[in-house]
Amino acid sequence: MFSRMCNYGSKALLAAAGLALLALGLGAGLLLAGKPGHPPSPAPVELSDIRSEVDAPIVTGSAPPAPTSLAYPLPKKPFRNQAITPCKPELWEEEINKGCWMALDQRPPCLDVQAEYQGTCYLPVAKDRGRPPQSARP
Repeated sequence: MFSRMCNYGSKALLAAAGLALLALGLGAGLLLAGKPGHPPSPAPVELSDIRSEVDAPIVTGSAPPAPTSLAYPLPKKPFRNQAITPCKPELWEEEINKGCWMALDQRPPCLDVQAEYQGTCYLPVAKDRGRPPQSARP
């Protein structure tokens, strides 16, 4: 008879433990169900928060390169709108053929808007070097 009671007690104990685990699982599930699965998305950023209120002294365009175009060879004389010597090495300008050039951290093949010279790609420095206009138009 004692063995029957132990057997009955073990089954009751296992059933009680199973019910307790089920209750804990349901409770945890209900608790987590009230919380979203993903963190809230950040608030939209206003452009005024991203951009400065002043213009950059010099900017560059970044149109995608045409795949069939080749760089032009460095000309023997500076372009009409290109800065000429003396160049400003403190602004990374290099003097080549009496014109001021900026070497790019790019090896050939260069883009069609760049000059290729001795294994390096270059851009000509603008004659006005980004200087603001000296007179205003009406």
